[in-house]
Amino acid sequence: MFELIRRNALQVLETLKDGDEIYLLFSTNIEEDNTVEAIHDIDILRRQIRSARFSNQPCNLTGALQTGYSLLASSTNLHREIFLLSDMQAVSFPPDVSLDVETAGAAPIRVFCIKPESGSFETGNAGITGAVIMNQILEQGKQITLRMTADNFGSNPVRNLLVNLYLDGQRVAQK
Repeated sequence: MFELIRRNALQVLETLKDGDEIYLLFSTNIEEDNTVEAIHDIDILRRQIRSARFSNQPCNLTGALQTGYSLLASSTNLHREIFLLSDMQAVSFPPDVSLDVETAGAAPIRVFCIKPESGSFETGNAGITGAVIMNQILEQGKQITLRMTADNFGSNPVRNLLVNLYLDGQRVAQK
């Protein structure tokens, strides 16, 4: 699994370019790693990923996400993304740790979770690419109609995909 995640991380690098502001975080030592600095050279990042070693320490994905949000919240970069590469085991999300993020007034931070079941970053690369509110007049308490567009940017077909719509953190529709 570690090798699949490493390969996926190297594939994610192919979407970046020299000069991008990149932070590499490992979920196993997030509590003691307070000296995370931005990396702007893809080759340095590639070497760090290739030299990373498997650890038997427990993972704290919530802590890694919190650190990622904190680093990006102070960034002046408008293109802010977190790529979370993990096998997504429940034990990696400690129940006593909560994710506290403050993003008001900041550019949005997008989170991409990549679970390397097949070992391919391209396996599930579908996403919502458009949304249009069909109603002419919006009134409180009245239903609105949305038209959503989804595209598959991966190399494999996507079938039976469930899409949920959330407003203010509450699921309001599912298709």
